[in-house]
Amino acid sequence: MKYVFFRIPVADWAKAEFNPFCTQNRVVSIDKQFVVAGAHVTWAFSTGFPRSCVECWFRSANFANQHT
Repeated sequence: MKYVFFRIPVADWAKAEFNPFCTQNRVVSIDKQFVVAGAHVTWAFSTGFPRSCVECWFRSANFANQHT
């Protein structure tokens, strides 16, 4: 399984590209954590998809390169 990780500030949730990523890829698992680090409050997501989903992998690799 391949994974893509997201860290989304709570204040920017409406601008997050997490939902479009999930709809464009065959995501099979999501783990989420609410993270409070001082004044920084974020959601952290780990999304997994099958290694056999080559199209998903290339989309996520391009997505990750543009959004990390």
